[in-house]
Amino acid sequence: MKSSLQIHNEIRDLDGRIAKATADFAATEGDARDALRDAINEYKGEQKALSDMLGDVLAAEDEVRRGGGVPLAAGTLEAPKSQRTLAEELLGPRDGFSGLEFGDKLTLDVRDASDKPYTNLGLPGQTQIDYDLPRQTSDLSFQFGFLDSLPKGTTAADVIQYFSKDESKYSNAAAAWTAGSEKPSSAMGWKQESCQVETIAHLMPVLEQQVKDWGQLRSLIDVELLMGLRLSEAKAALLGANANGITGVLKNAGIITATKAAGDDLVDCVRKMKTDVLLKSGFNPTHVAMHPYVAESLELMKDKNGRYIEQVINGKLWALTVTEDLNLAGKKTVKSENDTDTYGALVYWNAAATWFTKETDSIQVGLVGNQFAYNEATIRAEGRHALKVTYPKAFAYLADTGVAGR
Repeated sequence: MKSSLQIHNEIRDLDGRIAKATADFAATEGDARDALRDAINEYKGEQKALSDMLGDVLAAEDEVRRGGGVPLAAGTLEAPKSQRTLAEELLGPRDGFSGLEFGDKLTLDVRDASDKPYTNLGLPGQTQIDYDLPRQTSDLSFQFGFLDSLPKGTTAADVIQYFSKDESKYSNAAAAWTAGSEKPSSAMGWKQESCQVETIAHLMPVLEQQVKDWGQLRSLIDVELLMGLRLSEAKAALLGANANGITGVLKNAGIITATKAAGDDLVDCVRKMKTDVLLKSGFNPTHVAMHPYVAESLELMKDKNGRYIEQVINGKLWALTVTEDLNLAGKKTVKSENDTDTYGALVYWNAAATWFTKETDSIQVGLVGNQFAYNEATIRAEGRHALKVTYPKAFAYLADTGVAGR
């Protein structure tokens, strides 16, 4: 049982929530007002329940005092251990799981651009969930290097309007000024752009027994469903070519196209691309993303005596964080049977683009066709995202590093 002090503190906390929600209510309109009104009523209901409980607790504590004892505060409950996987965050503890019903939708929250605890999108009453990306979909499996390196943001819009830097229109005229003459004017090179939110989704048929089984659902959600979405999102961030959705960085006409000069090896190319980004964008690049075959070739470089050179030190090459990405692979135009795949590298400042989420990746269960007659169901995983590229010249791409692969 809670102590009277704990109940008093909870009531005071609810007072603060009600005051904040009331102030927000006065400053908003539309659906947001309805959500705030519901939250205020919910807080007041919790307060009433606590006030009713407080009377009983005070009476019990008074009885203990009269008997010569000292009322003790209720012990602090041990904080629940952080869940290890996304599925466990969605499904909750195994002991309390009773299966999914058709139409149930399970949703995860996302981090904001500063990577602090999850953003409150102005819908009071929601519980924000804090979780770490599960190891089986990050450390020990597929690489989402480029996408994972970008800052993240949330949006309520279907179309994001923004400005991107136009280097051709930028003019810095700052100079010494002589009294009596007109001061020089600089021109800012910005152009208005827009990016649309794109829905990324897929379905998977399952047996009805699987929908009720916590263990099987955890495996399906973590591995097949959410990993499948993440793979598609990682590909879209680089190669997306949807005119009404995500246009990947490599499909942006404004990025720097690098070529490998005669006599240069991969290490030379990366250093020159680093210089190109600095000169053309004004930003020092922070990362170099490359196909795993390219990263492998770097780590296996040897000198003339067969000794490893160790070009990558502590995960960095030329002070750039090396990140592997499966999507940095292309295909040469087939002219002969000797043509091979190409493998690329991308040097970039990771804050030059932002990955936005409107609706975070979620899971929903339903029926398709005549599945009901066969005790089957369908699980759908989907999310809504967008990519904003603010500084195209902060990306330098070398499509063919000369690495042949294996």
